[in-house]
Amino acid sequence: MDRLHRRFGARVVVFLAVAVAAVDILRISSGVNEMGLLTELLVWLTIHQLGFCYADGSLVAAGKRFLASMTFGALAVTVILTLVTHAYPVTMVSFGGSGAANTNPADLALLSHGCWLVGLAMLLRPAVNRVLRNRRIWTGVIIGNGVIMTVFCWHLTATFLAEGALGCSPTSWCRPPAASPGGRSRCRCGWSPAVSRWSVWSRFSAGSNGSRSRRPPDQGQPRNWPRLAAPR
Repeated sequence: MDRLHRRFGARVVVFLAVAVAAVDILRISSGVNEMGLLTELLVWLTIHQLGFCYADGSLVAAGKRFLASMTFGALAVTVILTLVTHAYPVTMVSFGGSGAANTNPADLALLSHGCWLVGLAMLLRPAVNRVLRNRRIWTGVIIGNGVIMTVFCWHLTATFLAEGALGCSPTSWCRPPAASPGGRSRCRCGWSPAVSRWSVWSRFSAGSNGSRSRRPPDQGQPRNWPRLAAPR
């Protein structure tokens, strides 16, 4: 994908987005849900390619007008797909028992949702960078960045372990009847403290990483900063 970006630039993003729309139309019209496996790949590759556009500076160089058009255009598409045509569910992320969602499989609505969030982040980037020039705030970001993925991964692991253990428990409060309206809430109350303890513990399990840059934004890149050649 890196080679494709170096050769074709943002055209790869456009091609992938069109491919997502085409496959989604075929999937919905034909009723072959297995085609969602293809959109699952295409949607996340499209978002991934936007990262290349940010890394080589082309997304920043596109300017505020383009970013505003990207943000509000993608937001409008998301609203139309989910609230106007009702072709896609409103829920973007599926939780247990919450029904259909745009992540199962990843689809055009999820892609447009991701694009407007990327555009919004880029529009807010100058203001956020000004705030992060404060040394204390930037230090807090560095500390949080050093453990954020550890906390994220461990909280998921703790959730799966706790749900599995309590789901096999013979006690009735951990295994409420399926027809019970408050059953899921009572069971969650049981494993939530365990998840919290695991998440707190994970903060102390993360090792220090001295290779992270301590430079605030816009004050020069570290020497080992990865740079991508802008497509010509």
